[in-house]
Amino acid sequence: MAGFKSLVTFLGLSVVLGTANAANSSGCGKALANGIKGGGTGQSNKINFTTSKGVKRSFLLHLPSAYDSNTAHALIFSFHGRSSTSGAQETLTKLSESSNNPHALVVYPDGINAEWQGDPDAKTDDVGFTLDMINSLQSQYCLDTNQIYASGMSNGGGFSANILACDPVASQKIAAFAGVSGAYYQGTTDANCQAATVPITCNPGRSPIPIIEFHGQADDTIPYWGGPRRSRCLPTIPHFMTAWANRNGLGSSNITTPQSNGHVKQDEFGQSSGLRGINTHYWIDGMGHTWPNAMDNYLDGTPIVMDFFSKWTLANTPIHSTGSSGSTGTRSSPAAAPAPSASTICPAQDGKVYTSGSKNFKITCASDTTNQPYGTATNTGDFAHCIAQCAGDSKCGHVAFNQGMCFTKTGTPSKFIKSASGSCRVAVKQ
Repeated sequence: MAGFKSLVTFLGLSVVLGTANAANSSGCGKALANGIKGGGTGQSNKINFTTSKGVKRSFLLHLPSAYDSNTAHALIFSFHGRSSTSGAQETLTKLSESSNNPHALVVYPDGINAEWQGDPDAKTDDVGFTLDMINSLQSQYCLDTNQIYASGMSNGGGFSANILACDPVASQKIAAFAGVSGAYYQGTTDANCQAATVPITCNPGRSPIPIIEFHGQADDTIPYWGGPRRSRCLPTIPHFMTAWANRNGLGSSNITTPQSNGHVKQDEFGQSSGLRGINTHYWIDGMGHTWPNAMDNYLDGTPIVMDFFSKWTLANTPIHSTGSSGSTGTRSSPAAAPAPSASTICPAQDGKVYTSGSKNFKITCASDTTNQPYGTATNTGDFAHCIAQCAGDSKCGHVAFNQGMCFTKTGTPSKFIKSASGSCRVAVKQ
């Protein structure tokens, strides 16, 4: 991050002090409200909250003892699992312990009916609730709005790493996401659930999105290999993470690093783009449906989450807004170059050459009838992101984009069906 005066690191969480271009919130300099106190687990503040839609909600607010109203602090959301509570989530994660987190504020929200948006039974607007909390908290406390993060367990993990991360607005407010034993439900039925290929609905407002995920090999609640559950389809965890990597323009390959004598495997995507590890997954041998801790599960998940969050902020991660030709940030990702929106690139650019990173593509407003996808179709929400996905994948020869779905393909198509409307678009790597 450019322009900082000093960088203090507490057990992996980097806190920027005195940053010339700090994204300080409007709450900086304000005194704490009466009764708000700092402290560790069990000492958080119970906050009753009314959303912008008039819905009564609540959350626990952990304020670190080191809180300074004149220094911008990170903010972490931690969403509990289905049928759990905010207090149980605080105890489980130990995110309120100064040994793990001496500086960041943590919010442990309460789900209505103890569940979150994304669960088959949930009917609440929890994305709106989260955005309302962000707006409220940044007006009351001194936050660095470039360092807002979301994490969660089970249903809460699915809400964090799938629902919030895929939301076009929330994904531009929250810098990075963590899912632990996450329930990433897809579709509207469990019939014919193809866990390794099920389409994953996702429409983030920027790219790339930093995601870290932990999952146990012995999870019998949300199985690692997915499958039908509660009238929905759970993707396999490799499919879920590869879809994120492809969506981020990182390609489908990753670097796997065995740990703990092979009982833990760390998969990192993005090595060819200079963003290695921006999408990271941990497979943990023998772990069931829980949050990993060093005593029982070979590794302690919380310090790893904190370290991951410290690496990725809105200020040091490239932000390529969907449909925007502009970008901000200090890193660059060749696979996610600024591009025209999906609504203008075709048919207006039919036959023209478009550059994504270092790769040139010829745009064809047509339907490719000769090649089948070699990878999993992903929902990119934008033709330009579909092209970027192919640019970052050495195996990809061209892509077809239809109704928000990106089909990555090998080879060069030899036959097209022209489409005046451009409803199906093809980009051929030159």
